[in-house]
Formats: sequence, C-alpha cells, structure tokens
Amino acid sequence: MEYHPGRLIISSEDVARLFAAAWRAWRSLHRRLSSIRRVAPPIPARFGYYRRLYAEMTSRELIAARALLEQGQIRAAGALAGVALELHLKHIAAAHQVSVRQRATIVQVQEALRAAGVLHVQHGKLLKRLTRMRNQCVHARPEPPSRALVERLIAGVEELRHTLR
Repeated sequence: MEYHPGRLIISSEDVARLFAAAWRAWRSLHRRLSSIRRVAPPIPARFGYYRRLYAEMTSRELIAARALLEQGQIRAAGALAGVALELHLKHIAAAHQVSVRQRATIVQVQEALRAAGVLHVQHGKLLKRLTRMRNQCVHARPEPPSRALVERLIAGVEELRHTLR
C-alpha cells in the first residue's frame, strides 16, 4: 500500500493479502464456534463453568489490586477492587436468576438483589460502605483516597465474596 497526499493506492496484491488474512481469521473463528456448538454441555454443567470463571476473574482483579497497592498506585487499586465487587455482584445476580441490565451499576445490582431477597441487612450495609469507598477512588475528589481506605475496600470485597454466594 502506498499513501500519497489525499489518496491511498492499494495494489491488487495488497487486496489479495488482506482478503487472505480476513478469510483465515473468519475460518479460525468459524471452527472455534462450530466446535463449541457441537460439544456444548447441558445448562447446569455450563453454569458451574461460569461460576468458576467469575470466581477466577474476581480473584485476579483482587490480586492485581493488591499489586497496584504495593506499587503505590492507590487510586488504581481501589478502582480495580471496585471492578471485582461489580463482577461478584453480577455473578450473584446470575446465580440467583435475578435479571439486571448488562451495564447496571453496583447500586442497581444491589437494589435488584435486595428486591429478590438475596441480600441480608448486613450485606446491604457492607455494600454501601464498599460502594462509598470505591466511589472515592474512582471519582475526582479534592482529597485522594488513603492507603488504609483501599486496604479496607479490598478486604471488604474479599469478605463479601466469601459470605455472599
């Protein structure tokens, strides 16, 4: 491909190369999708897979948050702990078949879980505290979040992961 001011010149060889690359990518994706469709396990087994996947994703986010905290990236560590909290809440909603929008906020998921009777009073209070801590890390505020606040946020998310299933 050559670029001249105001126009792009593509030779037939370039077109053939781009088409071949697109064709290989499509075939690879098609093979993967067709193999998934052929051996798709029944719904209960798949749910166990997603449960493990969510648990692994949440634990990875918390490990990364701890690593960021050790490096002194306090605000980023708090934001990542907030991501882990949101992942866990959406997983709980899916596990209890509570419908929430895909882009629902932590508060919206919490309200849906409370309406479905999944959350206890202790969980609601803990979630309010954790949400406040997360918001202090994510949103621009005059005072930056403290290291102790982010440590409490990470510990609270872990506590919630072990008590709310």
